[in-house]
Amino acid sequence: MKYQYLIISNLPAFYKINLYNKLNELFPIKVVFISSSSLIRNKDFIKGKINFEYEVLTDTPYEKRNKFLTFLKVLKLLNNTNYKIVLFPGWELLELIPLMLLNKREKNGIVIESSILETNTTGLVWKLKKLIINRMGHAFPSGVLQEEILNKADYKAETYITYGVGLPLRNQARTINERTHSTNNYRYLYVGRVSPEKNIKRLVSEFNKNGRHLSIVGDGVDLEDIKRIAKDNIKFYGYVNNSDLAEIYKSHDFFILPSLSEPWGLVVDEALWYGLPCLVSKNVGCSSDLVESLDTGLIFDPEDDFEKMLITAESNFDKYLQNVGKIDFDERDMLQVNSYKI
Repeated sequence: MKYQYLIISNLPAFYKINLYNKLNELFPIKVVFISSSSLIRNKDFIKGKINFEYEVLTDTPYEKRNKFLTFLKVLKLLNNTNYKIVLFPGWELLELIPLMLLNKREKNGIVIESSILETNTTGLVWKLKKLIINRMGHAFPSGVLQEEILNKADYKAETYITYGVGLPLRNQARTINERTHSTNNYRYLYVGRVSPEKNIKRLVSEFNKNGRHLSIVGDGVDLEDIKRIAKDNIKFYGYVNNSDLAEIYKSHDFFILPSLSEPWGLVVDEALWYGLPCLVSKNVGCSSDLVESLDTGLIFDPEDDFEKMLITAESNFDKYLQNVGKIDFDERDMLQVNSYKI
């Protein structure tokens, strides 16, 4: 069998599985997952019904994989698999770089989920990234800020914007919050890892000052330290399974993501699905595509005082809520799937 795509992916994440299942309905694909697990991901993140052909290279956690063995296994697959295009997962896996440089350019594709905001475009590392990018015959950036990397690298081959990094769960009905609010009655929600790059300590510090209600869903290395400094207006749920998040989203009004670094931000898509306007850091990779262009919330500087931003957001809540309700998620999901029809 000849596969349209031989896809190399780090982990069998639920949103990737959802996307690959849809792609497999259009043409034959084979997916190579580097590892079956990760030290920083819960089992609920790595699951899903798989309806495509796949291989898992190791059961060792992704962060502890043997890079040389990964290189050898992928090399063997490239030599023994009949495919039109191999999709490499960016340049994160250093052991794949020799294969990206040596494989035929017209058979090379790259999925770019990092944004220009977190990409160093100077020095030797950038020169290597430019070399890798221009060895690709096909590039699949997630959105506007990801495509900027290609522009910066003077990439001239085929580009297909994917409008996302995978398909979130859509197993709960959409609901748009239509309640009326008064000052300081809004309920804010954060969902994700509680780790330094997410900037949750700063988020809690700001909400300690303003007294607004904030809920934090997730766990991570910073959780216990942050709990100790949080005041009573801040509620911690800990880790919640994806299938149980719907009611939490529905009981809040704004989603807030203050990350210092965030390549895309799938959770923004999830929050919009459940009807929440979104307040996202300027460092969030999907900010242009899901917030600015759709006018579904605000983009803010995570280093600034939050108060002015929150006042502006609350005064425009009805407008943002209306715009969130206008999003056609079926259309957006199909745009992502159809971007691979080349």
